[in-house]
Amino acid sequence: MAFFIQKMKEFLKDAPLHLYKQLSAWASPLRLDNLQRFAKILPLSMTMGSLPNAYENSGRQKSLPGGSSKMRKHLAIAAAFILTIFGSRAVQATTIEVPGDVPTIQGAITAATNGDTVLVAPGTYVEHDISFGGKAIRVTGTNPTDSVTVATTVVDADSLGRGFVFTSGETSSATLAGLTVKNAYYASASGGGAYVSSASPTFTYVVFRRNVGKGGAGVKLNDSLSRFTSCDFLDNETIAAYVGDGGAVDFSNADPVFTNCRFVDNTSWQDGGAIRIAGRTLTATDCVFRNNWARYSSGAVHSPFQRTLTFTRCTFDSNDADQAGAIASAGPITMTDCDVIGNVSAADGITNFGSTFAIRDCNWIGNSAYEGGGALSIYGTATGTITCCRFDGNSSAMKGGAIQFNWQSSGTVKNCLFEKNTAGNGGAIAVLESANVTLTNVTCVSDTATVSGGAFYSSSTAVSTVKNVIFWDNVPNEIAALNTPVVTYSDVEGGYSGTGNINANPKFATYQGLEYVLNAGSPCIDAGDPTMSDQVHDSHPLWPPQVPNGQRADMGAYGGPSNGCMYQ
Repeated sequence: MAFFIQKMKEFLKDAPLHLYKQLSAWASPLRLDNLQRFAKILPLSMTMGSLPNAYENSGRQKSLPGGSSKMRKHLAIAAAFILTIFGSRAVQATTIEVPGDVPTIQGAITAATNGDTVLVAPGTYVEHDISFGGKAIRVTGTNPTDSVTVATTVVDADSLGRGFVFTSGETSSATLAGLTVKNAYYASASGGGAYVSSASPTFTYVVFRRNVGKGGAGVKLNDSLSRFTSCDFLDNETIAAYVGDGGAVDFSNADPVFTNCRFVDNTSWQDGGAIRIAGRTLTATDCVFRNNWARYSSGAVHSPFQRTLTFTRCTFDSNDADQAGAIASAGPITMTDCDVIGNVSAADGITNFGSTFAIRDCNWIGNSAYEGGGALSIYGTATGTITCCRFDGNSSAMKGGAIQFNWQSSGTVKNCLFEKNTAGNGGAIAVLESANVTLTNVTCVSDTATVSGGAFYSSSTAVSTVKNVIFWDNVPNEIAALNTPVVTYSDVEGGYSGTGNINANPKFATYQGLEYVLNAGSPCIDAGDPTMSDQVHDSHPLWPPQVPNGQRADMGAYGGPSNGCMYQ
């Protein structure tokens, strides 16, 4: 350190005494972090005409003569000297406080170097088009996990431009956290709250609220692998005159991941009330999509191309669009343990066009459509499985109160419960055109068709297969079909021809919150296809001990090789 002091004397021999004393004091090894901060912030101080408050030992700010080029020269030399003498050994990650050290977020980012943290105190910062400039830094509020602090730490773009811009190759090491970004307005292109192109910053605990853009009013992603964790997208809106897509997020050539995020009250004047996808994949886990609206298609998520969508433990609630109240997807879609509730559309609840689908452990409750399936529509050449799902109280004015298979689509529905769904034809399920479906271990009860086929309706030229099902108490009749489906080992009220079929009260019961399980003495126990076995039966701890049940498959949703999922 003596070497440092000597060199500093040589550099600043003509500097004012108070500056020399300050630099000498800051040279202590115990104050090395302060010295680094000083070196970074000093160039900004030169333009502000004073030294930063944080570095004034006496607590009083030292004024710099506004026209003193000599003083500015000393300061520039001091900053350069510190960084040159200590090099990479001295420049460690530091924290720059806003407004304590620098009054603006952009100013603090400009002063920061890779690894630094810009710590933003609660307050409103009227700034726009803030850029990280390619730096691997963290810009964060003081308490990102506290919703009150996040709500009061605000970047207000004041309708002057975008909130943040990431276009300099930022990686996942560039992090924005614990802030609210609002009132961004960008009419000439997509991206209001944030615009990300050829970059992959990380977003955690960020709220995008009331931003407006041509598309992607909250965030626009292009060529990005960005991750969003615990972020909220609230009341963002595309510009009606531009008919933009993606009320909250619009992305292309990207693979974003959303975890524990909320999309609420967003509006798109084209497609995708919350998200519009032209990118490669979308992965959402533990996310909520609620009260989003699109003028045309997809109240929540719109994917018009062959893109892969994966939703796990997500909720789609009360979204609204002309077509597909919740989701429209032309590519592969996987949904696991999701709740789809109260979505509304003129056509279709969730729609899949011509690709693959894998839907498991999902609840579909109270969704409605004028035409198409009230909860789910499968079109084109789409094919896949729907397993261990519950469809309750969905409706379509036309065909398929819960599910409609149309065109050349096909699918397997197994271990699913349909109750209280309504439609013109096919209160629960409708199969049209040349589509075909296989139903295995399905229960349809109390479903209603105003015309025909309370449980199952088919006008398809293809023949569907029905096995181990229970169709009971559906009106006006259980099955109505142009081409008679192959029905075997099933309990159909009123009777239906086929091997192993019965016409007997299934003796439903409620057990530990599970509806329409089979009570002791039910004729449907051990009455399914004898070549099939129950996964869960009387030797399994999940099976109700008071109901004797052998290994042979039962009829209905709670029987068969996959019935374990119904008891979870």
